[in-house]
Amino acid sequence: MARKLKKGFITALGTPRDENGNLVEGSLYRHVVDQINGGVHGFLVLGTMGDEPGIKDSEYVKVVKTVIGAKKESNCDTRILVGAMDNSIERVMDRINSLKGLEIDGIALTTPYYFGCSQGALIRFFSYIADKSEFPIYLYDLPSTTKTKIMLETQKRLSEHKNIWGSKCSEDTDYIRKLADYFRGNDEYMIIEAQLDLFDMFQRIGLKLHLDGFICLFPRWLKAYWNDLESEKWDRCALWQAKFTELRDEFKKLDIFPAFSYGMNLLGYDGNFSPSHFELLSSINKKKVEELMRKFNLI
Repeated sequence: MARKLKKGFITALGTPRDENGNLVEGSLYRHVVDQINGGVHGFLVLGTMGDEPGIKDSEYVKVVKTVIGAKKESNCDTRILVGAMDNSIERVMDRINSLKGLEIDGIALTTPYYFGCSQGALIRFFSYIADKSEFPIYLYDLPSTTKTKIMLETQKRLSEHKNIWGSKCSEDTDYIRKLADYFRGNDEYMIIEAQLDLFDMFQRIGLKLHLDGFICLFPRWLKAYWNDLESEKWDRCALWQAKFTELRDEFKKLDIFPAFSYGMNLLGYDGNFSPSHFELLSSINKKKVEELMRKFNLI
C-alpha cells in the first residue's frame, strides 16, 4: 500500500546504463544502498536525473524492480516515487500499468512535453490518469522542459482529487511559496520542493520535503545535514548549502550531466548516467571533476 512521506530528503536517483542503453543493475543497486545508508528518506526513480524520457521500454520496469530489491535487502522504510512522464494519456498509462502490483508509493508526472496545452487540457490529463492509476499521483511542475506550467489555480483544483497526493516543484521559488501558503495546515497534500540552493530556507517556512538529483553525489553528508535542519542549526545549514551550491555550479560549467556521470563513476558506480547523445567529458574536464570531488572529500 502506498504511503506518504511527511519530511526528509528524497534522492532523484541516476540511472546507470551501458553502451547499448541497458541498465547496469549492480551499479544502481549499490547506488540505492549507499543512499539508504546515508539516511535518505525517499527516492524519485526515473525522474529528470534518471533520464526517464531516454530509458528504453525494455529497461523501465527493471530499473524500478532493482530499486525495490535494494530497499528490501536494506530492510528500511524508504518511500519510492516513480516517474512515468510521456506525451499522451495512453503512453503514461502504459508506463503505470507496467508497474502493476509493485511496492511503490506514487507516480510523478510532468505535463506532456511535445505539444503545449491549456490548463483545461492539463486538468483532463492528470484527472483521467489519477482516476485510472492504482498508485497515487504527484504533479511534477517543470515548465522549462515541458513548455507548460501547472498554474496555481490548476494545482488547487487538482489537489481535490482523492488520488492526487502532492506536487514536486523544481522551479520558481515564488510559486512554491504561494503553494506552501495555500496548503498551510493541510498536511495531506504533499509539497516537495526541489531547490537545491534553498533547502534550509524552505525548511524554515515549514516545507520539509526536499528533493534533488545532485545529492546522489554526497550520501555521506545527508544524515548530518538533516540533523542540522531538524535541530534548526541555521548557521551550520548555511555551510552545507554553500557546499551544495559551489559543487553544483562548478559541475554546470563542465556540462552538468556528463560531469555528474563521471562523478558517479569516481564514487564507484559503473555506467553512463547521462543522456546517451550527450558528449563525454574531455580528459581535462575529467581531471577538473576529480579535483572537485577531492576538494569536497567525496573521494
